[in-house]
Amino acid sequence: MEKKQHPSYGMIRLSRSSIGGGGTALFGSSIMHNDVIRLSISKGIMEREGNEDRFFARESMKDKLIEVEMSYTQFAEAITSLNMGEGVPVTITRINGDYVEKCPYSDRIKVMRKEINEATQDLVSELESRCEEIEKLLNEKRVLSKEDRSSIVSALKNVRKELRTNIPYLQEIFSEQMDKTVTEAKGEFEAYLQNKMNSIARAAMSEHIKLKEIQRNRDMIMGSEDDGKFELVLLDDYPVLFTCSKMNRENIPKELFCYDVRHDDECQGIACEVKPIVALNHWGTILSKVEIPMDDGSYYPENDINYLGEHFTIEEYLQKDLSLLMQEENEMNMEM
Repeated sequence: MEKKQHPSYGMIRLSRSSIGGGGTALFGSSIMHNDVIRLSISKGIMEREGNEDRFFARESMKDKLIEVEMSYTQFAEAITSLNMGEGVPVTITRINGDYVEKCPYSDRIKVMRKEINEATQDLVSELESRCEEIEKLLNEKRVLSKEDRSSIVSALKNVRKELRTNIPYLQEIFSEQMDKTVTEAKGEFEAYLQNKMNSIARAAMSEHIKLKEIQRNRDMIMGSEDDGKFELVLLDDYPVLFTCSKMNRENIPKELFCYDVRHDDECQGIACEVKPIVALNHWGTILSKVEIPMDDGSYYPENDINYLGEHFTIEEYLQKDLSLLMQEENEMNMEM
C-alpha cells in the first residue's frame, strides 16, 4: 500500500449535529440553536491499494485546519448565494484542532428594542426642543414678525419630517428583524422536525430489517414448512431431517451436523453426493445427530433417499429415540 501526503491535500466534511441543553449561539443568528450544520476542513492523505485510490483525513486533531458551525438557514443561504456579497456568517469552533472561545449570545430582539427606544427618545427630545423654541417665541413676542412665523412653520415642518421618516424607518427595521428571527425559528423547528422524522424513520427501518432478518433466519432454519417441521428420511442407515431449502449454518443447534445434498446432472431428483456445502445442483439440506463420514470432503450414498413420511421439529428430532423406527424399517425391508 502506497501513502501520499502533500500540503495541498485536504478533506472537507459536512455533518449534522445536535446540541443538548439550551442550545448554542451562532454568529449572525438571533436565536439559540439545538441543531446545526458542521463543516470541517482537514489535511488529507491518499492511499493507493489494489489499483484504487482512497482518500482520508489525517487523524491528528492538529491536522483539522478549521471547523465551523452554521444554522440550517445559513447553510441554505451559503449554497444558494454564490458570488453574492461578502458571504454568509458562520461560527468558528476549532482552528488547527484547538477549540476557540464560544460565540456570545446576543438577543437581537432586545437589541432592536433598545435601539428603537433610544431612537424614539432622541425623537421626543427633538420634539420637546422644538416645542420649547416655539413656546419661548410666543411668550416673548405679542406680535409675531414674518421671520418669527417662518421660524415656527420651519420648526413644525421639521417635526413633521422627523415623524414621517424616522417612525416608518424604525418600524421597517424592526419588522425586518422580526421576519429574520421568525425565519430562523422556522428553520430551527424544521431542522428539529426533520431530524426527529429521520430518527423515527431509521428506527422503523432498523426494526423492519431486524424483523425481516429474523423471518429470513426462521425460514432458513425451518425449511419450507411454516410449522418448523422437517421430513424424516433415511440416508442409507442414517435417519436425518430433510428440507429442500438452504439453511443458515449460524442458527443450527450445535448438537446437529448440517450437510447439503447434490442431485444428479439429469435432474431426476437422485441424491448422488452429500457434502458440507453444495453450490450447484442443490437438492436439499439434511440435519443429522451423528457426523456422516466423508472421504475427500464428500459422502456418496449407496441408495437413494428414503422418505419415511413423518415430520419432526428440530427439538422433537433431538429428543426422539429413532432406534425403534430404524428397526421397524429394517424389518419391512427384509420382508420385501
